[in-house]
Amino acid sequence: MNKEKHRKAAIKNLSNLGIFIHIVTLSIAIFYFFFPANLFLYDILGFTLISSWLLSGILIYTLDISLNKSVQIGKHLNKISYYYLALFIASIILMVFGVIFSTYMISGIPLMLGNIMIILGFLITTIYGLNFCIMTYTNVNTRGAWKHE
Repeated sequence: MNKEKHRKAAIKNLSNLGIFIHIVTLSIAIFYFFFPANLFLYDILGFTLISSWLLSGILIYTLDISLNKSVQIGKHLNKISYYYLALFIASIILMVFGVIFSTYMISGIPLMLGNIMIILGFLITTIYGLNFCIMTYTNVNTRGAWKHE
């Protein structure tokens, strides 16, 4: 029982930290999109983005171990975590192809398409990761959603 209590506290703290990091990442990204210049703040954007990815991965792993998947809310949180993984892969692909389009196209529609792909890649992981952390945080105290309760 004590181990499960610590695990639930760790999930609550991880999701709370994830909410904070995703909000910081989203706000710095919005600032970057409106004022694209080479500032130290954008190094912080990269650090917070990678931190939010790693934190979400740790949270997904912890949820996979702790969730009771035979209950409706456990199934729902499990689906959300796998959707996040799928969207994470899709956003990485979008960012990579966006960088390729932006690098090799000097002007025109492919350059705009590349920039839109990069922006969507950032926003997909950040917004859905924020949603994932909020859903996890709000359901930490739900009875029956966790193993060994």
